[in-house]
Amino acid sequence: MAIDRIIIPTDFSTCADRALELALSMATKDLSELIICHINPVAAGGDAMFFINAEILDRTEKEVDQSFRELLDKFPKLKQVSHKFVQTTGFSVDKIRDVAEEEMADLMIMGTKGRNNRIGEFFGSVASGIMKRSDIPILIVPENAQVESIKSILLALDFEDEHQQEGTKVLNAIATTLQSELHIVNVIKDLAPSEVSLNQAQMSHYDAELPHIDHHYHFVNDDDIEHGITQYALENEIQMIALIGRSYRFIDRLFHKSLSKKLSYHTTLPLLVLPK
Repeated sequence: MAIDRIIIPTDFSTCADRALELALSMATKDLSELIICHINPVAAGGDAMFFINAEILDRTEKEVDQSFRELLDKFPKLKQVSHKFVQTTGFSVDKIRDVAEEEMADLMIMGTKGRNNRIGEFFGSVASGIMKRSDIPILIVPENAQVESIKSILLALDFEDEHQQEGTKVLNAIATTLQSELHIVNVIKDLAPSEVSLNQAQMSHYDAELPHIDHHYHFVNDDDIEHGITQYALENEIQMIALIGRSYRFIDRLFHKSLSKKLSYHTTLPLLVLPK
C-alpha cells in the first residue's frame, strides 16, 4: 500500500512544525502529496456558527493565507513536493476529519506539546479527539520529537488477534519510507517467553506483509502490558511506537503510567495509531 496523501493539521505552532518536518521527510522519499490544513475555530455553543462576523473571518483568512506562504520560506523542501493548503472554519475535530475524508488522505500527522501525563493534556484536546474518532492512521508527533532519523519502530501486537493483521499495510509503507527496522512485540502475562511461540502461519503473514522491512519478533513477559511496552522501548532505544486497534483507554494508561516515570523519554516519542 502506498501513502499517496498525508494530511497535516496546523496551527502554525512549533509542535505543528515538527509534524510537518516528519511529513516532508516522508514525502521527499515516497512522493506523497501533503495536505496542510488550518481550521479557523469557532466558539463552542449551539448557534456559534451562525454568529461569525464576516469582517473578522475575512481578516482571519487573509492572515492564515500569509502564514501558509511563510511556511514555504520556513520549509524550502515544501516547494519540491506536491502540496496544497486548505483552510476552513468550524469545530476543529469535525472539520479536520471532513478535510481528511474529502482529500482521501491515507495518513494524518499531528503535532502535540506533550507536557503532561494525562492523555487529553499530553496530546492536546484536538489530537485526542481525532485519535478517538479517526478512520485513518494518525501519527502523533510531540514537540520535542526527533524526526530527522527514525530507525527503530516498536509495533505492539496481540498475536492472538487476527484482526490486527490489516493494520500492518500502512506501517509497512511508513517503515519502508523511513528505512526503519521493526520490533514486533507481544507482551504476555503468566507465561515465560520461552513457553510461547509464534506459529508458522502468523509468521508467514507478517513476513509477507513486511517483505522489505528488517523485522523481528519478541515476546515480553510482564503482568502489566503498558509497562512491558514502555520497558522494551526504553531498553531497545525505540524511536516510535505503533499500536493497532488499541482503545483510547489503553493509550491513556500507556502514556499516563510511563510518562509519570519516564517523562523526558516519552516527550520525544511519536505514536502511530492504526485502525484495524
